[in-house]
Amino acid sequence: MARLRKLWESLELEILSVLEATNRLRESADFLYELTAKQPEMLDSVVAKQIAGLEAEIGGLKGEAEELAKEIEELTGESTPGIR
Repeated sequence: MARLRKLWESLELEILSVLEATNRLRESADFLYELTAKQPEMLDSVVAKQIAGLEAEIGGLKGEAEELAKEIEELTGESTPGIR
């Protein structure tokens, strides 16, 4: 039984290692290049996802900047031009 448990644990570790390596590969530029070279229609999908992610991040950062501007104004009594 102990031997089976040890085998199970080693398999779990190997699976995690492979999943992490796969995720790193998918995030690499080389993988994206090869994938879109083989399937050019995927490029539009990937670009759309990247744009959506960037727009969401920009929106979050703008909201954070507005909150910080309000906080600065409350603390200093002066408005921060260009942030709002």
